[in-house]
Amino acid sequence: ILLSEGDFSIYQSSKREATKPM
Repeated sequence: ILLSEGDFSIYQSSKREATKPM
């Protein structure tokens, strides 16, 4: 994985929102 800690954090946040139940 070529993601820095900052990018990984943003990636996690994006995934969390994308998979957030309605």
